[in-house]
Amino acid sequence: WRILRRAFGQGLHPLVLVGDPKQAIYRFRGGDLDTYRAASRQAGEPWELVDNFRSTAALIEGFNGLMAPGLRRSKLAVPSVNARASRQGPSGPPIDLLWLGPEDPTEPTPPSRTDLEARLPTWIASTVEAMLGAELRVVDRGRERALEAADYCLLVSHHRQAEQLRQALERRGIASRLVSKADVFDTPAATALQRFLDALADPADPNRLRLLAASPLQGWSAERIAATDSAGWSALAGRLDRLARQLERRGLLGVLADWLGSEHLARLAWSGRLLADLQQVAELVQEHLHGEQLGAAAAADWLRRLRLAEERVVPEEHQAHSDRADGAVAVVTIHRSKGLEFPVVICPYLWESASGGGRGPGRIGRRWHPPGAEGPHLDLHLNSGWGPGHQAERQQRGAEEQERERLAYVALTRARHRLVLAWGPARDQQCNPLFPWLFAAEALPELDDDSLATVPPALWRQRLEQAISERALPIRLLAPPPAAATPPRRLAPPTQELGAGPVPRRSLDSRWGRSSYTSWTQASHAALAPAALEEGRDTLDPDAPAEEGGGVPLDGKPVAHDSQPAQAGRSQNGSSAQQLSGAETVARGTPGLQPAPEAVNQSEDSSTMAWPDQGPLAAFPRGAAAGDCLHRILERVELTSQLQAAPEATELVERELRRAGLERESPDGLLQGLERMRTTPFGGPLQGLRLADLPACRRLHEMHFDLTLERVRAADLATAFANHPGGLFGADYAASLAQLPIDSSGFLTGSIDLVFRADPEAAGGDGRWWVADWKSNWLGQRDDDGQPLACGPRHYSQAAMAALMAASHYPLQAHLYLVALHRYLGWRLRGYDPLVHLGGYAYVFLRGTPGPAGGAALPGSVPGMVVERPPLGRILAL
Repeated sequence: WRILRRAFGQGLHPLVLVGDPKQAIYRFRGGDLDTYRAASRQAGEPWELVDNFRSTAALIEGFNGLMAPGLRRSKLAVPSVNARASRQGPSGPPIDLLWLGPEDPTEPTPPSRTDLEARLPTWIASTVEAMLGAELRVVDRGRERALEAADYCLLVSHHRQAEQLRQALERRGIASRLVSKADVFDTPAATALQRFLDALADPADPNRLRLLAASPLQGWSAERIAATDSAGWSALAGRLDRLARQLERRGLLGVLADWLGSEHLARLAWSGRLLADLQQVAELVQEHLHGEQLGAAAAADWLRRLRLAEERVVPEEHQAHSDRADGAVAVVTIHRSKGLEFPVVICPYLWESASGGGRGPGRIGRRWHPPGAEGPHLDLHLNSGWGPGHQAERQQRGAEEQERERLAYVALTRARHRLVLAWGPARDQQCNPLFPWLFAAEALPELDDDSLATVPPALWRQRLEQAISERALPIRLLAPPPAAATPPRRLAPPTQELGAGPVPRRSLDSRWGRSSYTSWTQASHAALAPAALEEGRDTLDPDAPAEEGGGVPLDGKPVAHDSQPAQAGRSQNGSSAQQLSGAETVARGTPGLQPAPEAVNQSEDSSTMAWPDQGPLAAFPRGAAAGDCLHRILERVELTSQLQAAPEATELVERELRRAGLERESPDGLLQGLERMRTTPFGGPLQGLRLADLPACRRLHEMHFDLTLERVRAADLATAFANHPGGLFGADYAASLAQLPIDSSGFLTGSIDLVFRADPEAAGGDGRWWVADWKSNWLGQRDDDGQPLACGPRHYSQAAMAALMAASHYPLQAHLYLVALHRYLGWRLRGYDPLVHLGGYAYVFLRGTPGPAGGAALPGSVPGMVVERPPLGRILAL
């Protein structure tokens, strides 16, 4: 508020504050009611909203009468509101009050909180069942209908109460859903699946067999477990052993379905949310099991660690799907219910006081306002029995009771048609929020006043009836219905014949969607030699089969640099060492994909120089994990600093190597290779400019883009290249581009590794904006058996890189990036002119950069660097 007041409080700018102090329920997050009061006192003109468009006229009348005393503990008035909703509730009083006192009127003392909490879930489940059986009818916006289970909401204070109510509802055959971020790994289904996986991992363990037999997945009674002989347990273990051997081939869902069988699956389908939770947990475990190539024992350990973790973030995919089911009673915490509304709201726990008292586990100190202090302080006194510690403790409890009162206000105002409350005299609950509303004429009980516990429950019942009568409140006082002796509710099985629904008579247009360079070119990768595959972010689709010698295997794991070697063809002279470069491998293995003539012109190439044939990254692993590791490092490393002398660079490299599972790799060689890369001149049009010359203010890492597409076909893209020849890739590349199976519309999405401005003050800088892409392809020399011998700048000649780029369709990728940059600059750069501001692309092959020695190749091209400014007309045509 100090920040807002300083920014807007001088009268120069209007500031409108919208708030309701009666709904200040986020004290645990720092939401302070005193701050709201201070802000409202400084308002120039207060307005009030007094029209209610949520609840029926009868319920509003009940609210106005019940809340006329206001929020007495919070010292907040509750003004009357006007009903403006076109709704009509069921016949009878709009507010029901369940009497929780003892059934025996001669009982001398009120029940305890523990006793009431133990019995209340059964009472509430019976109440909900009775209301559903009555088939109450309402009128909503001119339409009459019967209330269904989804119209009922139970508001609770915390998740333990929610789970107790849900179990009671489930015992009566009433479906429920928890409106919160419930973790599916906290459900009974996760425990049942744990029993199954444990038994799969060790079928010979008798304890695991018995736990599985007692779980819902087997459903044996205690009597049957006790009566089963050794032959029965051996049969069970044998069946588990057969399924365990099938786990890798059939997956967890397959063996689980086999274990359950159709009849048991049908029984689980009728038993509430267990089956839905079981399927969701099994899918999540199977995904992890397949992705990490785990066996039953490892999968069971992973599930156990996840279930038993004390604190964990619940991601979207872990939220229980069964809690989103339609046709179920909603169970919601009051904090979560703010802003929601329901036809029927049942508040079973407002007879309780705030928990209060003590710090509780993990709490350090109390927030309190010492007498005369300007703002809140943190009290750290360990003894709350006397002195400042006692004052802070009482202030803390008083604040909690006030917030409990405001929580009750929020809960009551969620109802549209009917409200069901519960109240009874319970020991040590005198500060509950309903007391000031039900007994408006009586003084507020003090925090430590236990005199109310001496009043007989029968007298409390008389005083309650008298208070309702004297104030003419539309409240019906009811006793909780007895636990139903009838069988739990069961949905009637369908009797009608199933028939087919409407059948589409036209094919769906699969061309419209989200495309990328990878999706456009993945079909061509199957024909490429391994050298054409970059082991990084632009690899094959992980769902596509991997070719021998490179690419990404089905499980997405990186291929070791010395496994499944690419089998280059033997040279004609039969030499033992293969001298074929990657470019020649690509050219021989992929007919029709040749570099443009100007790309292999040796007079313009630097390959005649004696470049080293071994680089620092020659032995760095290949594969998807290694490529992603390099990309993440380059995204965050500081390019203008010497990397080998920077502790933060070493820490970053070590952390990313561990993250990629490459902790055995020494960071020294990787840092040396990255140091060479950043100090290598680009060459070509950029001449002596280096990555080390690009300050952070002139570069942008990982620029994501989404470009709208009209219908785009490969022929359209090829035409742009054919009509605008020149550069490294022109008409010859257009012919291979036209063969791609591209036919898309919708969006083109991607991410550019680096966008930078070539500063004209730096050597070789032309003031234009360029794109750069990191490539980790391995081009080098192998022996007769295909084992790598060497990989260094000598193997990354312009001819080799140009052939590799053409075969992998990197030119298409580079031009798509330039189209995205062209549009971006058009939106963000004032006075943008592509003739003046748009540069080209630089492809940096990390394993082939020579470092500062690359300056010897200037003014020509540099190993490991493919730099080009393609014809502007081609970019504009694209």
